[in-house]
Amino acid sequence: MTRKKHAKKKRKEKKRKRIKEKSGQKCLLEKVQKSLNIPKERIITTPNDVDKMSDVIQDFAKPLLLLKDDEEFQRKALRVAILVWNISLFPKQKQEKALQEICSDFSKPDDPNYIESIKTIVNALIERKRKNYPNHKKVITDFQISGSGKSRRLNVVSTPYPW
Repeated sequence: MTRKKHAKKKRKEKKRKRIKEKSGQKCLLEKVQKSLNIPKERIITTPNDVDKMSDVIQDFAKPLLLLKDDEEFQRKALRVAILVWNISLFPKQKQEKALQEICSDFSKPDDPNYIESIKTIVNALIERKRKNYPNHKKVITDFQISGSGKSRRLNVVSTPYPW
C-alpha cells in the first residue's frame, strides 16, 4: 500500500471514530441531566429561531478573546466572560458584592493597581452585556470548551434567571 493510500485510510478511520464518539453537546447534556436528576425529555436544545447562548457568549467574550491568541488564555477568557455574564444578571447590590469577592480572589498583594484593573475589565464587560444583550436573561449553569484554535467549540447549558 502506498503512503498516500495508507494516509487516506488512516484519515477515514479517524473520521469514523470521531463520528462514533459522542458530541461535546451530548456529553454536557448527559452530565447536567444526571447531576440535576432531570428526565431527558425536559432538557431542551436551542430551537432554530432562537440565538444559541454559546454563540452569544463567544460574541460577548470577543474583546477578551482578541487580547491574546493563546489557547490557554482563550479558555480562561471564556471562563471569565461566563462568570461576568452571570454576575451582570444580578441586582446591582449583589453585583457589587460579587465583584468584591472576585477582586479579593484575584488580588496580588504586590500590585495595588491590579484590583482596579480587574474592576475596570469586569465593569466594561457588564456594560457590554447591558448595551448589546439586554434581552438575553439566561444564566449559564454549566459549560464545556472542547477542541482548539478554529475548531474550538463552546457548549453551554443555560436557564432563565430566576427573578
